[in-house]
Amino acid sequence: MLKGAVSAERHSTIDGLMNRSKFYARQYALLLILLLLIAVLSYVSPSFLKLSNLMNIFRQISFVGIAAMGMTFVIISGAIDLSIGGIAACTGVITSSLIKDFGLPIVPSILGGLFIGLVLGGTNGVLISRFMVPPFMATIVMMNFARGVAYVYKEAQPIYDLPREFRSIASGFVGPIPILAIVMLLIFFACHIVLKNTVFGRRIYATGGNENAARYSGIRTSNITILIFAIMGLLAALTGILLAARIGAGDPGSGAGLELDAIAAVVMGGTSIGGGVGGVFGSLIGAVVIGVIDNALVLLNISPWYQPIVKALVILIAVLADRKNKWK
Repeated sequence: MLKGAVSAERHSTIDGLMNRSKFYARQYALLLILLLLIAVLSYVSPSFLKLSNLMNIFRQISFVGIAAMGMTFVIISGAIDLSIGGIAACTGVITSSLIKDFGLPIVPSILGGLFIGLVLGGTNGVLISRFMVPPFMATIVMMNFARGVAYVYKEAQPIYDLPREFRSIASGFVGPIPILAIVMLLIFFACHIVLKNTVFGRRIYATGGNENAARYSGIRTSNITILIFAIMGLLAALTGILLAARIGAGDPGSGAGLELDAIAAVVMGGTSIGGGVGGVFGSLIGAVVIGVIDNALVLLNISPWYQPIVKALVILIAVLADRKNKWK
């Protein structure tokens, strides 16, 4: 009995090391692909390496990058979240309304929007962990609910003429670096520390690796799930607020496709869709790759209608690579 337990533990350790080695290999491969893309685009379009274009790429990927940080937590835990675009639209509209219609100062309005995102995300977690609703279904329900609230709230009309101070959050720079990029990097470092250096982070990996085993070891996996989705809701809300600042309006149609981009960045970055393996560094590189691809399509005068096709193929390739690793 004891011998069998030791053998099982040894095999589990070996499997864990192999999964991590495959994860890091995929990260390095993605980094090489990114460098190759940069080299090719620099040759094809000399304007690609201009500082203004590079800063524009970093500004554009910030929205996907922030959402991808939260999505990394969700996918490592073995779940998925399709509601983040709807939550982003809802919180962007409500934050804009608090500023424009109610005359509240910018900081309390932003805090109000973040709180709503936290509640909506936490609701996802409660539906999944307490009521056993599959993540796919729970987050689709929330996606439609939050997007519906965004449209009903102002009868589908965007909220324009937001103050310059609010818009400057997304358009301003610190030196040559966009404020959006700084916010994204701060979120990245915070998420990296949480995943790698906290008990909560280790419990996220344990829950995604084997939820039953994690539960038997004393981890309250239902609480972990609620916290993970609450964090995702918070970051989706932050993304929606920054989108509203970027376009200068609370638009109920904003954030469309955000979940697809975030999932693409995370899976492309090596996080396993089966849970238990992943990290935010790969997700950040994945977001940069998506931004570079989008920018390349623009520089090469390729129709933007091709962008969803390219992203869908990227996700498919990443998923097939993940499945291939599991088959071996």
